[in-house]
Amino acid sequence: MSTFDDDYGSTGSDSGPKALRDALEKAQEQNKQLADRLAKFEQREREVQLGKALESKGLNPKIAGLIPADADPEKWVDEFGGLFAPTTPGGEPAAEAGSGGEAGTTVTEADQNALSVQGSLASGGQPAGDAGQALSQRIAGAKSSEEVLAIMAEVGLA
Repeated sequence: MSTFDDDYGSTGSDSGPKALRDALEKAQEQNKQLADRLAKFEQREREVQLGKALESKGLNPKIAGLIPADADPEKWVDEFGGLFAPTTPGGEPAAEAGSGGEAGTTVTEADQNALSVQGSLASGGQPAGDAGQALSQRIAGAKSSEEVLAIMAEVGLA
């Protein structure tokens, strides 16, 4: 062998340019694997933050898909969360339900008024003949407070 062969790594030693290229490729592969793993951990952390932010405001977790990836979840929910909050028929935000955010669990003032009128009609009033019984049956058969209010408005009670 010549001296030329020894200087450029063709002697089979592990200290030549080929060994450096192999080491670089191995380091790049490890770097890629670690970057992928870090991205997965960051995604999980973001999902947890989004879940906590949405839960604290009583909002539907599906809203998480609308939040931009580069936005801070807490700030975004504080700024735009009101757009997704349930509202009363008057357009005002409904009182916050429990942490589950289930629809229909919040009793508004209008619901309370309708239920009290319904209760008084059903239990305490004097019979007003067929019309009164029909009205009482319609109110008793209503499935929501909005239906009760509509019936009451129709007959002039609200």
